[in-house]
Amino acid sequence: MKMINKLLPLLIPGLLMSCNQKAEQNFRELKAVKPGMTINQVRELMSNNPDKIEQAYWDSTQFVYSYKSPPAAADRYQIIFTEKDSTVVKVNLAE
Repeated sequence: MKMINKLLPLLIPGLLMSCNQKAEQNFRELKAVKPGMTINQVRELMSNNPDKIEQAYWDSTQFVYSYKSPPAAADRYQIIFTEKDSTVVKVNLAE
C-alpha cells in the first residue's frame, strides 16, 4: 500500500499527458477532414480509432465518430457521416 501511495503521484501526470497528446493529435488530424470526404479517406487520415461510433440522435440517416478531446473542451471531437454513402457531413471540434 505504501508503494502505491508513492507511485501514484508519479503515474497520474504521465497518464494525463498521454491523454492530452492523443487529443492534440486528433485535433490536428480532424482539421484536415472536410465535408464530402469518404469514410475510407477519413480512416486513412486519422491515426487513432474513434472512441465511440453511434447513430446521430438528431437524425437517423447519420452516424457519428467520436474522438478523445482535451479535458477542458466543451464536448468530444466528432465527425458526422451520412448513412447513405458514408461521406462526411460535418466536423465538430468542440470549440
